[in-house]
Order: sequence, then structure tokens, then C-alpha cells
Amino acid sequence: MKNMKYLWKLVMVMAHALSGCGKKQIDVSGAKNEMNVAEGKEQFDASMTSYKEKLDNITIDAEVLIPSAAQSGEAPIANGESLDLKKDIEQLKSDFFSECNPDSLTCDEIEDGFFSIENSEVSDEWVAFAYNNSSSISINSANAQHKLNCIVRETYDEGYNGNLYQQKENLSFMSQKEAADKAREVFRQYGIELGDLVNVYVMDYETMEEQEDTTGSDGENDDSMKKNGWSQEDDTYYMFFHQMFQKYPVIYQPYAGMGFSDGEAASVMLDQDGIIEADIEGCFSWDVKETQKIISLQEAVNTFEKNYGGILEIEYNIDKISLLLDIIPENQRTAKLRPVWYFQGKMISGADQVDTAITIDAVNGQEIMS
Repeated sequence: MKNMKYLWKLVMVMAHALSGCGKKQIDVSGAKNEMNVAEGKEQFDASMTSYKEKLDNITIDAEVLIPSAAQSGEAPIANGESLDLKKDIEQLKSDFFSECNPDSLTCDEIEDGFFSIENSEVSDEWVAFAYNNSSSISINSANAQHKLNCIVRETYDEGYNGNLYQQKENLSFMSQKEAADKAREVFRQYGIELGDLVNVYVMDYETMEEQEDTTGSDGENDDSMKKNGWSQEDDTYYMFFHQMFQKYPVIYQPYAGMGFSDGEAASVMLDQDGIIEADIEGCFSWDVKETQKIISLQEAVNTFEKNYGGILEIEYNIDKISLLLDIIPENQRTAKLRPVWYFQGKMISGADQVDTAITIDAVNGQEIMS
């Protein structure tokens, strides 16, 4: 799917070069706090909650999310360096390997500042922690792998079943709020601030037992890989968070060659034993260098139209626009943090559609290309 997105990006750029710009058709109906383009507002408005506009091949009918920290009309620009987690190895062992035999743990240095810790003594109880050279934390375990075999989150996949884990809010061992707070507490001590939940799957053991799928890449089902019995002790929260900085949500985009993957959320899987899986990208310590005025959403929309308006046989339906901070990697150890307008929705070509996200710099109005 990632390769398809890049292919579509190439198609869009070529089509844009051959096409004219579309004529605006403005939707003048609106509720309180809705930005109406016909009114000609060009100033940043922190009170906006929605935005509507119809262009030739772009339809925007979007919820607008602006953090309270943006009320001043300015946002931070920061320089970042990879977190130094090597000094915290003993604490990491306590947090993620407490059930393991200390003599079975191995710690290998990947390169200066990056490392891995692993317990591989017993195959059914292996746990691994890695802090890799893309400044990302990865925690995995045999326990988590069994549970990941029970869920398909991608809505485009014919095996999608994520909705089955969104029928209830809480599990018996801990409430959803308590689970989220526990994850935040653990990672805060390492300098990682997890904010609002973007999504959560409440994975009860009965549904996991029914949905477990150990089909391999060859299409063959391997029953020997199935979990040996399920019980209420296996109940699990699979949570996705925004990282936060100065009360702004933070995203990290797939900038070419930097190893950052698609998506905006840090994942944490937590059961009665604690955190059994996590994937947190862009682990930096930030130093604010300056603050800059935020451009209006209308200016960002103008960039969107300039870059994608009038593209033949491709339509955009945007249903969510957020003001966020975006991690822009410089190399394996450093990055910039800049405010962005983040447009999310669908890109449609004929009968095909894929999720799309367009990122516009909220200071200079230029698109940030992945």
C-alpha cells in the first residue's frame, strides 16, 4: 500500500503538469465557527471547528481541530536530538523485562546511542526492546504476536475485523482511561509525552480466540503457531496515541530514506502483565528556537488547490484538517519540529480510493512532501 501511495503521488504530479486549475464552487452554508471562503477571511482563526469548500476536483467538508495552545496565533519551531535512552537501560529492563530471568537478557549496541535488549531463553516468553537508528522505539513479545494474529486494522483488507474490538469501552482488569494513563506514565519517564488517544481496540479474549489467524505468507494455516488456550487474563488494550509537545499533537511522516513509516500515532499494547508491545517513532528531545505566526487555514487551502486542483480523473474528499507539529528528520540523530496544517481524507480515481494526507507548512504555506 505504501508503494501504491508513492505511485499515485507520481501520477498526480504528472497529471497536474498537464491540467488546468479548477474553478471554485463555494459552499456558503455554514454553522457557527465554520470558515466560509466567501467571507474572504485570511487571518488565523483559532476558534474554527469546521470548513467547507467545493473546487473542481476537491471537496472539503471537514472537521477542524486546533489545539488550545494555538490561541496566541503562534506556534513553536524546535530543533531535536535523539533521546539518550542508553542511560536508562536498567529502568527499561525493570519496565519491560520484569518477568524475565535477568541472566537471559542480552544487550547489543546497534551503533552509538542505539541498542537492543532481548530475552530469548524460552521461545514462548521472548521479549525484545530496540531503540533503532531512526530514533524509534520498538517493543515486541511472543505474547503480543499471538494477539496481533487476532486483529486486522486496515479497512481496505478483506479480513478487516478491527470493528469487532470497538464494541465495548472497558475491560475487567482496568478501565480504558487507566490503561491510557499507565502507558503515558511509563513513557513519560523516558522523555516521551503521549497525549490523546487517536484510536483504541478493546481486545477481549473471547473475540481474540475466535479471530486468531495464523495463515502464513504462503497462504497455509499453521495451527502450531496458535496460542495454547485463551482466558480472561489475556484481555488487552491496543492503543494509539498522538505524541505531544507543548500541548500540540505531533505527527511523523514517511520522509524519503529516513525510515519513518506512515501514520501519526504511537502504538502501545497493554494487558495485565504491563506493556507487551509498542511502536513509537520520532523519539527526540526538543529545544525551542523561536515561535512563528500561524498562517490562516484559507492560505493552506490555497496551496492545496494550487498543487492538486484540476488534476484529471483524480478527486479528493477531505473530512479532517488538524493543526499539528510535524517532525522533519535531518539525519539519524537530529530533526526539526514545525507547525503544519494536516489534511486527511480520500483520494479517488474511478472505483479505487485510498487514504491520503497532505501536509502544508503552517508558517510559509508550502507543501511538505514525503
